[in-house]
Amino acid sequence: MKKEIIGYGSFFHKIDETQIKESSTITFFQDHKLFYTGRHAIKFIIETINETKDVETIWLPKYYCQHVTAWIKHNYNNVGFYDIDPFQINHIVQLDPSLFQNPNDIVLLNNFWGIFNYDLPNNPTRAIILEDHSHGWLSNSCINSSADICITSLRKTLPVPLGAMAWVPKGSSLKINWGDNSTNVSEKTTQTFIINAWNSIDKAMELKSNCSIEENKQEYLELYSLAENYLHNQYEIIPVTIEHRDYINAYLTKDYQSYKTENLNYLHSRISTFKDLDILWQDGNTTFGLNVPFERRTDFDRLKSHLIEHKIYPSELWPGNSVDTKFKYLMNIHVDFRYNKTDLDYLMETLSHFFRFKNELV
Repeated sequence: MKKEIIGYGSFFHKIDETQIKESSTITFFQDHKLFYTGRHAIKFIIETINETKDVETIWLPKYYCQHVTAWIKHNYNNVGFYDIDPFQINHIVQLDPSLFQNPNDIVLLNNFWGIFNYDLPNNPTRAIILEDHSHGWLSNSCINSSADICITSLRKTLPVPLGAMAWVPKGSSLKINWGDNSTNVSEKTTQTFIINAWNSIDKAMELKSNCSIEENKQEYLELYSLAENYLHNQYEIIPVTIEHRDYINAYLTKDYQSYKTENLNYLHSRISTFKDLDILWQDGNTTFGLNVPFERRTDFDRLKSHLIEHKIYPSELWPGNSVDTKFKYLMNIHVDFRYNKTDLDYLMETLSHFFRFKNELV
């Protein structure tokens, strides 16, 4: 990574797919379909299930991406919410059994940070279980999901402008018609989507690869913002073009998890010296990034400001949520395939400086 060009963290820059090593675990989603966004994948599944039964309630976790929640609520007036602690790191997560009692309900589970494994009921007349692996792509619980059907927003992990997927995991008896019968959009709508979203992000990724991050930062951020604002207010499922499908597939079979595992193991052996830093860590599993939970907003903001000052750009998963738990805010520091040990040493040096002079930094 060249910090003076692309910064540490933030959005992906454009990278040749041949530079990322292949995965040996991409065998669990043979029955699948690509979409432009995870929201499209969720809507496709709900609409498909609605063809054979009247869905009564779509249950979402209270702690979830606020943009996706708002998007789903715009499309459906039968959304309910259930409590969950997104920061627990138990190997098996148990939810209230009554959540699954109605066979006409859909319960959306979230694989929080790649380390959630749910203890799900085996009752054949239970609710349909949809699991979101957007922040746990290629994690153990993603590969071995016991849900009825799964989705992921691939662009959270793959360096592609847009991309998402739905698949039926092994062991599931749910039958899905993957045809495009449920999509009825005009040629103009499809072209508008491509121009306003895919092409905007693609151009931003190109800028980030070839230009000084400070010189063109405002330009590529505006391009990302243009695309994201369009997605927040775009509600039709638009079929992925052949060109874009081929582009996504070129990156789909890469081993993103191995980079994170190696980088997190390298960091974990050193970060334990910071007594004031909590991290979400589970032996045998790899989290989405270096995930740091906070009890207080002020502590979150202080560390974030310090990192940004040193050209490290963490993300927040997710702002605008409220939970009645010990931890309430989650910082994600990227540790993906873009970074090597030199970069991680720079991150550790920056964190070390913060905790050495924590009381002096305002």
